[in-house]
Amino acid sequence: GLGDVYKRQNVKVASILSKEKNITIDLKNSEELITMDGDVNMLNFVLRNLLSNSIKFTPNKGLIEVSVKQSENEIEFCVRDTGVGIPEDMIENLFKIDKAFTTPGTNKEKGTGLGLILCHDFIARHNGAIRVESKLNAGSSFYVLLPRYQKIKDKTNE
Repeated sequence: GLGDVYKRQNVKVASILSKEKNITIDLKNSEELITMDGDVNMLNFVLRNLLSNSIKFTPNKGLIEVSVKQSENEIEFCVRDTGVGIPEDMIENLFKIDKAFTTPGTNKEKGTGLGLILCHDFIARHNGAIRVESKLNAGSSFYVLLPRYQKIKDKTNE
């Protein structure tokens, strides 16, 4: 289930990547059981992408916090880092396919610029939303809000 997505698989993958940069990954309220309808592969991708982006743009010895808040009808994930931050003029283009861009990470890591665009699409298919708060040289927070119970939108029905 999604609880496993949140707790084990993604954080294990991220821990391997973060060790190279001595980045601490702090998993908040990880004991809570998360139940919701959803495509586990898509949600896995989203969380893994947000984690790998945070690692990419956080300097050595930085901190990444992953937290989850739940209500009766919604779940909100947050991936917060102490990274380089995102310039304000770039934030609005993060999720636009026609404005896809990539910037190298703090250790010159490369990317495609498509990860967040896919995340946005997968979250939209779950009737959810993603938003970003960021300050240059102070880090970024990515919030993913998802309804707990729903029918997943199939691309063919649009």
